[in-house]
Amino acid sequence: MSTTNYTKEEFSSYILEIKEKLVADKGNSLHAMLALNELLRLPNAKELFVGEAKDNAVDVWKKLSELGYSLYNPPILFGTPQLPA
Repeated sequence: MSTTNYTKEEFSSYILEIKEKLVADKGNSLHAMLALNELLRLPNAKELFVGEAKDNAVDVWKKLSELGYSLYNPPILFGTPQLPA
């Protein structure tokens, strides 16, 4: 587990950087997935994934899915999935 302490500004900036690099070059998809996975595991992730940071993280996740990664949507980004009745 990561022990990096990000401010909200640093966190948002880092996710934006991940998104920009992913969009610019498909070769960065594995790095983007690993970086986002690490951020999702932060102890204070719920406080950091808000506003623009969350929106950019959702964009990265969707782009990775479009590129063919088989991913389950994390509740922190997409909410708790509805179970069929």
